[in-house]
Amino acid sequence: MFVRNVEEGGCKMQEGAFALVDCLGFKGIWKRADPELLIQKLLKIEEAVNEHLVSDVLPLRYLSFGPIRAHIRLLSDTVAISLQYEEQAGKEPEPWQTNVLVCLICHSIIKILNLFLEGDPPLVLRGCVTYGEHLSNGNFIVGPAVDDAAEHMNIPEGAFVWVHPTAASRLRIFQARMIALTTIGQPEHWASAIQKMRDPEGKFDWARKKIEEHGAEDFGTTLLELIRPFVMAPIVVDPYLMPIKGGAHLSCPIVNPLAFRRTVEERESIVAMYSRIIEGNRLDLWLKHQNTMSFLAECEHLSASFEDSIAHLRKGDSENEGDGE
Repeated sequence: MFVRNVEEGGCKMQEGAFALVDCLGFKGIWKRADPELLIQKLLKIEEAVNEHLVSDVLPLRYLSFGPIRAHIRLLSDTVAISLQYEEQAGKEPEPWQTNVLVCLICHSIIKILNLFLEGDPPLVLRGCVTYGEHLSNGNFIVGPAVDDAAEHMNIPEGAFVWVHPTAASRLRIFQARMIALTTIGQPEHWASAIQKMRDPEGKFDWARKKIEEHGAEDFGTTLLELIRPFVMAPIVVDPYLMPIKGGAHLSCPIVNPLAFRRTVEERESIVAMYSRIIEGNRLDLWLKHQNTMSFLAECEHLSASFEDSIAHLRKGDSENEGDGE
């Protein structure tokens, strides 16, 4: 069942994507950093994530089943994120639509990683993304997906936010489906799908108007160019052999903190920040630093290849902006 009653009082668990992330090396930070600056930083992060976190990823929201309930809570340095669909009487999302939630939460985590790096003191995170039944209401956050994330969020030996098997399979299926649709599918098929889809809120009225004005093929081609960067962007490194406590390695997807950073200079700056933050004079810090730097090197390779592959789209954007002046 997509939604399951927990008790007679109307409290329900519902399937969805969930993540727990916290700061690596936060213990003792109140002695190392200015407490006032740290508190101001955490307050700004809480405000930012509640206002803009999911709404900014509009191309993916257009692929969703319906309104998404984003529930985000900060407790000290820990961030809990829940993405679930709002209930619709007599309707349940298709499996591929539930997979959208996992992709959305990975995008959201990239934004959170950036927020924690900005300002003083800069902080890096580790954590776990899961999928399954859970209840997230105020400060009441429970369920199997929460338990999975809490149990596994701190196993990485480095600054890794990794995707648990409950969510990894969904992410892979969604990405494969969307890559196939954007590389093999005909542009007019996208226009046809929009015209036929159930849209009680009228959120695609603008698209139907554009189809009438420009034709299905031209509209579909433009839409593909907009969606493709979000679909093909390396939001995770998958698979990656993640070092975990006890000396073992786990093959899994890991959220890419360099995704959507367009220039080499931007990405180098982030890598340098990670290097400074994880430095220290203990063996465990040396290992975490080494592991994280190796991972970021792979992130750089994937991100650079992606930016090169869509350079023609960036060029087109610049030319269009210039024509409008």
